[in-house]
This record gives sequence, structure tokens and C-alpha cells, in this order.
Amino acid sequence: MVLTKGNVFALGNIFILSVISLSYCDRCPNSWDPFQMSCYKVFAQTVNWTDALSNCESEGASLLAISSEEERNFVRDLRYQKYGYCMNTWIGFNDRENQGVWKWTTNSATQYTDWLPGQPNDVSEHCAVIIWSRIDKNWQDYPCSHYFNLYVCEIEQHSSLARKVSGKAGQAACLVPYVLADFTLDSKATRSLAHCFQFCISIDQCKAFQIQQMPNKIMCNALSDEGAPTQYEHEPLDCSLFLIKR
Repeated sequence: MVLTKGNVFALGNIFILSVISLSYCDRCPNSWDPFQMSCYKVFAQTVNWTDALSNCESEGASLLAISSEEERNFVRDLRYQKYGYCMNTWIGFNDRENQGVWKWTTNSATQYTDWLPGQPNDVSEHCAVIIWSRIDKNWQDYPCSHYFNLYVCEIEQHSSLARKVSGKAGQAACLVPYVLADFTLDSKATRSLAHCFQFCISIDQCKAFQIQQMPNKIMCNALSDEGAPTQYEHEPLDCSLFLIKR
């Protein structure tokens, strides 16, 4: 972690912003496990495929998409370390839109598959699950409405720099110009950083994002750059500015 301190003065105004800290942001949110350029988390909840997908999206992530044998092996070991092998696990592979055309919810490439022999084998089963098996090939198609005990969420890793800024008289401040878009989280969820990461990287022009922690909500703003330091709001309790390094 790199820590610096400094001041930014607005000559045309008497506003002063003090840069409190500058640090490299963790590439993965807390409790997520890194592998190559993604972060992973195994959830032990009894859900159907649609709920697993929705739950991952609420984390700012996607339901697992496996693109290589190396990634398959990493996820296999991660599942084993946390819950053992004897658990069936939802992944994001499905043919819900077009029968027989299997694709990931992320629309990523589908060259790698790991189907059990004879799978997929049922026109009424549109969602893929990793089943407990003593052989390497262990994907199987199942009805999306079926309930299994595990699912894995995946989120992209992104390098970023984070800063906290404060306004005059110690009030919390946020840079406000150049906002491309914003959205609100209902409460102070510890996963807000992951949500805002995903929000920013979904917008091509987003070069930075800021998280405003307000009394009853969290605001995420996508920015085209760092913004002008002379413009800020006093409303938030706290504000962190993250610069995306794509």
C-alpha cells in the first residue's frame, strides 16, 4: 500500500480539498479468491439456476463461466477446499434462448466444455451444473428450476487507485463533474466496491468511479476522469475515488 498526503487549492474559490490517502485497491473484494484475471466466490445456498444468476448479479458479478481446463481445475479445488467434492454446483452455461445452442451468461467464448459422456441429453433441461463425479468430465444439463446447494460467482479483476477526499471544515466531499451515470445501493453493503467496479467497467468511457457513503444509502458515480477538484458535495458522510487501470 502506498500512502501520500497533499492539498489541492482552488484559486478562484476558497474551497480546499485535502487528499487524505492514495492506495492501490485490492484486485478482488474481501472473501473472493483470485485466479488469473478473475475473482471467485463459492456460495453455499440451496437455489435454482435463475436465483443463482440473480444472486451473482446482486454481488456485481456473473454466474461462473469456465474457459479453460486450468480454470476448471482451480474452481474444482476451490469447491473442495470449502465444501468437499460431494456438492452439485450451478454454473452460467445454458441454452435457454435457443435449444442446443449453449452459451455463457457473460457471452464469453464457449470453446471449452466439460460435459459428462452423453451430455447434454434432454431438450427440457436448459442449465448446466457441475455434478459430483469421480471422472474429469462432470457437467450435466438439468432443469433450471431444480435446486442445488452451491453456485460460484465470478468477477473481473481490475487494478485501481483509490483516494479519499474531504472538504473544508473536515466535511466529506465528492468530486461531481464529468459524471457519466450513477446508481444507488439501498444500504451500506460491504460489497459496494464490487458493485461499483462492475458498474464502471460496463461503461466504455468510464475512467474512474466514486462511492459516496450517505446516511441511508450508497451512491456510485461513473466518471469520465478524476473530475475537477474544486467541485464537490458536502452531503455524503464519506467518499472514495477509484481510478480504473484497464
